[in-house]
Amino acid sequence: MLSLRYFNPVGADPKLRTGLQLKRPSHALGVLIQAHGEGRPFPITGTDYPTRDGSGIRDYVHVWDLAAAHIAAIERFDSVLTGSKRSIAINLGTGSGTTVRELCAAFNNVVSTPLATEALR
Repeated sequence: MLSLRYFNPVGADPKLRTGLQLKRPSHALGVLIQAHGEGRPFPITGTDYPTRDGSGIRDYVHVWDLAAAHIAAIERFDSVLTGSKRSIAINLGTGSGTTVRELCAAFNNVVSTPLATEALR
């Protein structure tokens, strides 16, 4: 058994063939996009974590990178599970997370009008 583990997929196909498409998203990027479109601040819940800037950290992975990892796992399945090795779990991620505030800053780098944030307690 080959298990691929990941927790924070983000993004979509440019033609919107993949990716979460909800009217009221609950994931960080979807809420960022929605708040920007509605002209309201993005709420940051949690600002006192022991992180670089006090906001939570997540290891976001683009859905296309996850798709590529799944294909690679299928193509290499027989070479990974050899001999007595019956199973393996592989973590997929960058190994260094992004804070919520860093995600907001990256978002603001690519939009014409910066999005305000508000810390909620």
